[in-house]
Amino acid sequence: MAYLSLVERRREFINAGMRVVAREGVARATTRRIAEEADASTASLHYCFANKAELLEAVFDTTVSEAMSAIRRRIRPDMGLVTAALEVARGYARLVRQQPDIQLVFTEMNFWALRHPHARHLASRAYRRCVDGSVQLLREACASAEESAADHEGIARQIIATVDGAALQFISLGDDVLEEIVEHGVADMLDHLNDRC
Repeated sequence: MAYLSLVERRREFINAGMRVVAREGVARATTRRIAEEADASTASLHYCFANKAELLEAVFDTTVSEAMSAIRRRIRPDMGLVTAALEVARGYARLVRQQPDIQLVFTEMNFWALRHPHARHLASRAYRRCVDGSVQLLREACASAEESAADHEGIARQIIATVDGAALQFISLGDDVLEEIVEHGVADMLDHLNDRC
């Protein structure tokens, strides 16, 4: 086996954890199963992560990081709030289209966290990171004082809610309307925002 740094090995285990959770669910994502998926020993896994909970937390965090990276690349300062909101939504939708397992893992991990009191904070933290990251990007994109005063959190939450719903339909139905649903849903929300301003 080739030598990997601790950071590289951790990332291998996180990627293996994501594949196992996407394919088999959190309940079957044992440290042994994840180590097998990574073609490594459980001893090596426990060198990188103290326990299964720490590894699953890293898997959950990675789904959020991947999503934020997908949208961050699409936003430019002063591009305007409406354009930025559409680009945030398109970035999320593109990630779902290209890597549906990330959305599947995010959803699976969320439901798992909500059912387990010791992990419930992970669901809240994951959504908070998505919302806060989206808000920051929307603020950076504002091109006027009026746009800067808008309800960025409300816009971000509606974008994420739209994408989440459309993503579950896409994963379940496998049809080609994901981007169309997201685009129309967010455009309608932005039209209502413009009517209020």
